[in-house]
Parts: sequence; C-alpha cells; structure tokens
Amino acid sequence: MPELAWVVIKYLWPFALAFAVWGWQEVRITALDVSLAASHKRETAAVSKADADEALLAQTRQRATDLALLYASVLPRAEEAAKQQKDADDEKLAALQAQLDSLSRAPTLHFSPAAVRVWDDVSAFANGRDARPAAGSASGADPVPAAPAPGYSESEVLEHDAAAAAAYRDAVRKFHKVRDLYDAARAAQQKVTQ
Repeated sequence: MPELAWVVIKYLWPFALAFAVWGWQEVRITALDVSLAASHKRETAAVSKADADEALLAQTRQRATDLALLYASVLPRAEEAAKQQKDADDEKLAALQAQLDSLSRAPTLHFSPAAVRVWDDVSAFANGRDARPAAGSASGADPVPAAPAPGYSESEVLEHDAAAAAAYRDAVRKFHKVRDLYDAARAAQQKVTQ
C-alpha cells in the first residue's frame, strides 16, 4: 500500500496541481464574470434611466410647445373679440353723444355749493387726485360765505355721466377680455395636460 501511495503521489501530483490551478482560475473567472455582469447591469440601468429622463424631457418640451401654440391661437381670437366689442361700444357712445348734442346748453340746473363740492370730490377720487379740503376746516377759521350756486346745463351734467359710463364700460370690457383670455388659456392648458 505504501508503494501505491508513492506511485499516486509521484504520478498524480502534477494532475492534482493542475486541477487546483484550474479550479482557482475558474473561481476567479466566475467572480470576474459576476462582477462584469453587475457592472453591465448598472450601466444598462443608468442608460435606461437616462433614456427615460430624455424621453420625459422631450415629452415635457412637446407639451410646452403645444401649450404655447394653443396660447398663440387663443390670443388673436380674444383680441378680435375685444376689438369687436370696442367698436360696438364706440358706436353706442357716438349715438349717445348725438343725443347729448341735441340737449340745451342753457344753465337751467342749479346745485348747492355743498353738492358741487361733493361732485368735485367724487371726480377727484375717480381720477386719483386728493379731494380739496372743505372751506375753513384746515385753518380753523370761520368758513367763508358760500358763493352763489353755479348753474349747469342738462348737457353738461349728462356729458359727465356719459364720460363716467364710457370709462366704466371700458373697464368692464377690459376685465372681460382678461377673464376670457385667462379662461381660454386655462382650457388650452387642461387640453394639453390631459
């Protein structure tokens, strides 16, 4: 038996050594393959994420472009509607002005000085100016006697009313223009985001 062991050791040790080296190389190659596969998987995931991010960015750009085009198509329609409304309002104002021109210019209406002062204060407020102080209130002195009440014609009073109505109508028209433009833009945005 010892001879057999000696023969096995003498003749098989190169094979055993080769088998051990081969086994070690296989383990190393397998570990390298696993490492390369994991690295490849990470790179593929990174590329996939980058592609997904790029696709999302392209989609977002397309939605922004679509929204800008919709806004651009809404704006001319809103502008045209506002222009048509302004033209209609101008025609109505021209008709009102013709009626005002037909009224008498004789000073037949008389207002008290207090009413004229209120009227001036209302006008100052509407035009963004400070109202003038009441007579005698700033200095503490006795009030100055009131001047005779001025007379106004129906035409003057109604011209003030017509000017106020025109300014109010213009403000309302502009408000509706902005609101309609906002509503159209909001509808366009909702259409794009759906």
